[in-house]
Amino acid sequence: MFPAVLYRFLFLGLITGYQYLWAAVPRRTQLRLETTVSIPTSPFPIFSGDKVTCRITITHTSKSQAKAVDALLQLQIPFYLKVLNHRYGQGVPWSSVDKSEISMIKFKFNQILVSKSVTLSLVVAVDPYFAADRNDDYHVAVLVNLWYYGADDPSVRPPSLYNARRDSGRLPVKFVSTTACEKRIELEDSHYSASSVSNSGEAKRASFFKPGVWMTADSLATDKNQFLHLNLSRLMKVTKIATRGQATPSEAFVRTYHVYYSKNSVEWSASRENNDIKLFQGNTDGKNVAFNFLPSLTHARYLLIVPKSWKRRHALDVQVFGCNVHPKDDLADYCPIFDFENGVAGWEKTGTAFDNQPTIGDNYKVRKKKSANIQGNAWISTAEDRMRSHILAGNTQGDTPIGTLTSPSFLIVTSKFHFLVGGTVNNTDARAELMIDGKSVRKASGDGDEMTEVTWDVKAFRGKEAVLRLVDDTAAGHLNFDAFRVDCFLDADAQEISLPSRAVMLNSRTHSFYVCDSSHLRRKDVAICRMTSGSTDRWFDIPDILGLLGVDKSTHRLYALSADRYVIRSINPAGGNWQYIKRSEWDEVKWKPSMVRMTLVPWVTLQDGVPEEVLMTLYDTNGDRWKATSHGIAFKPAARPWIEVAAWSCQVSDMPDDPCFSEPCENHANCTAISRDQYTCSCVPGYNGVNCETGK
Repeated sequence: MFPAVLYRFLFLGLITGYQYLWAAVPRRTQLRLETTVSIPTSPFPIFSGDKVTCRITITHTSKSQAKAVDALLQLQIPFYLKVLNHRYGQGVPWSSVDKSEISMIKFKFNQILVSKSVTLSLVVAVDPYFAADRNDDYHVAVLVNLWYYGADDPSVRPPSLYNARRDSGRLPVKFVSTTACEKRIELEDSHYSASSVSNSGEAKRASFFKPGVWMTADSLATDKNQFLHLNLSRLMKVTKIATRGQATPSEAFVRTYHVYYSKNSVEWSASRENNDIKLFQGNTDGKNVAFNFLPSLTHARYLLIVPKSWKRRHALDVQVFGCNVHPKDDLADYCPIFDFENGVAGWEKTGTAFDNQPTIGDNYKVRKKKSANIQGNAWISTAEDRMRSHILAGNTQGDTPIGTLTSPSFLIVTSKFHFLVGGTVNNTDARAELMIDGKSVRKASGDGDEMTEVTWDVKAFRGKEAVLRLVDDTAAGHLNFDAFRVDCFLDADAQEISLPSRAVMLNSRTHSFYVCDSSHLRRKDVAICRMTSGSTDRWFDIPDILGLLGVDKSTHRLYALSADRYVIRSINPAGGNWQYIKRSEWDEVKWKPSMVRMTLVPWVTLQDGVPEEVLMTLYDTNGDRWKATSHGIAFKPAARPWIEVAAWSCQVSDMPDDPCFSEPCENHANCTAISRDQYTCSCVPGYNGVNCETGK
């Protein structure tokens, strides 16, 4: 009897509870789900690799009888869409799980009041290596599932999604598959210039994202030597160019054009096909966009677009596509020795670790969506197995295989090597080695899968033959390697910089005075350049340089020419810790208003009875003055008399029969050769005699 009564009581309680929960969800609760995909206004389609913004808006409609609604939003994202970031209104991330083919992300929104909306913005990028190099268009979608429940009283919340209603939708994305290097290269207004412009056709109008087009001056409207100059701001790999003309008020467009490219805006190369300058086919009307691929590998910082035929006049919009030669600016200007873009032909293998190399694309899927920081498209990773771009990301061979990969031999002609290395942390059995005469002279190992830049100083090995050897000698680790490069510095380029034998310079910002005298080059123990700062009783040698070039007062960077004739810079006013830079950087900074250049001190032959000659005077901002004279350097502190602080060394000749070769003049006197066996000494004040040996 008792159990039957209890059973009826419990059954009634369950029915009552069920009705209570059901009543908490008004039957006329209504949410509207809206989804959009957008990119910045552009005349171009979405290319693989582009970033797109997906927006999902949930609206609690005014027809609802609930005062507030809770919602749980779940997104199913294909593996080839990489989520970069997301922003959500009053929502909070609920959970995130990764599966082999999709990612699921959930967001929870609390108390969406009637007639109110919440929005989730999701920025995703299409995997640039998914179906790369194909010509098909791809239609993909993010699946959106929405569960929601509400209550007449916002303070009452059901304990779960029991009795929740459901809505669903799709975020469709259509994109054009490309290679990994066809991203739009963004340019600022100052990056456009031209041989001439019309009143309404400034060079910056050549941007697809500005109204109008670039047009040449009216008087040059039919001149075939006009050009549009683009500064890409860094060294880039350029793969494709898009052009467009003008549709209104009168149609004008460029039918054909040539492309020239340069790394320094001085030396230019034409884009060629089969050894002939390629004539690119441009537009056939003023409205549509024409695309052209560059026929060969093009690394450039500057481009010239030269119209060769047109309708009515030059009228042009231009968009350049490509990618960084390397994501780090400080690697962007190096010339490659081994970048693996064309495979490893000519390399010698042992073992099996390198059988499936190089690998293609940044296979972030196997690294929990972390980038390996690769350069270009091909690289070495002994844990991965993706030798073709059409193979879907995710293949690996693991850490078990071991072996070596040795490069063809090359001659060391520079002072530094740069490369990217990564792999298993603290495992020296997976390493890169520089080998000379069968011996390892330099080694480097990784510190995680994300590769970082390493520099080897190889100045001591210049002129020697070497090989690069990659080693994976452990079944408990792997090696990542890419972009083995040398500085693009050329000795001939550096030697074009002429240095005066005697020069001075004053940095009035730091009150530092510099003097260089290379007339004593044969005395290796004497520094060519010296500096002093405010106090003349102490001079500092600036060793191991051929001469100073200048100092930037705004950055305090000191520029010089190294002993091996490269342009170098230092942030130390007295030099030291020099860094090699490209000649092009010096060519840019030397014309800055804040740059102080070394000033030539002319040679003057002194004769008996001729007084000291002042050659130049430099004025400091604190009232001090410096002067270079025929005898040397003099200094005058504010409100004090002149004092001589340095004297010129003798000008010497390498000829053994030069009478000044033995430095016969004493006490800082200047020696001048009169004939093969005669000389004269020009004494400094306070001394006399044939060799200025006697003090007065």
